[in-house]
Amino acid sequence: MSRSFKDKVVIVTGSSSGVGAHAAIYFAYNYASVVLTGRNVERLNEVFRKCKESGVPRERLLVIQADVTRRSELARIVDETVKKFGKIDILINNAGEGKFGGLMQSTADDFDKCMETNVKSVLNLTKLATPHLIKTKGNVVNVSSLLGSISVPAALVYSMAKASINQFTKCVAMELAPHGVRVNAICPSYVEDTRFIEGSLLNIPDIETFNQSKERQHPLHRNVRMEDCTKAIAFLASEDAAFITGTLLPIDGGRKCTDVSYAGPMLSSNR
Repeated sequence: MSRSFKDKVVIVTGSSSGVGAHAAIYFAYNYASVVLTGRNVERLNEVFRKCKESGVPRERLLVIQADVTRRSELARIVDETVKKFGKIDILINNAGEGKFGGLMQSTADDFDKCMETNVKSVLNLTKLATPHLIKTKGNVVNVSSLLGSISVPAALVYSMAKASINQFTKCVAMELAPHGVRVNAICPSYVEDTRFIEGSLLNIPDIETFNQSKERQHPLHRNVRMEDCTKAIAFLASEDAAFITGTLLPIDGGRKCTDVSYAGPMLSSNR
């Protein structure tokens, strides 16, 4: 059964593609008023169009082109949201950037850019939205990563950034709990989203072969789908999770339970 977010106002950062776009459409379809925000206005308008095609009234949608690394633009997201809808109920901190490489491949600039996009923007936007979330007793869902809690080669700065988001989630959850505001995060494993991979430092000539190699790392024998993330985000944002806060929810097909080298079932298929 679809959850209804009627009368809820939801901000989704990075909603121009990938998980953010999928989540924004889901919330809009389930009766929320949704703020679509990202850097690429063409892609934002495409998500807006998909929402409209699903029957979502124009008045329940707000498109804001903004760069989350600029604090003035984060303030504009909050101000324009409250001006149009009067409140904020749910903040989905989804905008992020992949930076992959080990110690010797990563630069100080890589670290700064990754932390600016993946961590500092989350801290700043959540801080700006918090007074409004306290008024509505709303909640925050951060999109972290399994790489924030497991260690793999060639993901140094990205893993550091997502580990920071995990600790941010737990610390802010404890701080805002007395105000009735919940803060949680989802931690997906590899999501089949080529735009994220294309924006990383990875040089992958054959994405299909790469996807298949990642499938073998998951005991459930497939990669994470965008709808897996969206449904988990929606659960944590809903009243069904009213007594859940400070949680880092793995969306990983059992990968966290295995060694990183896991490549298939441990038991023979012979009967």
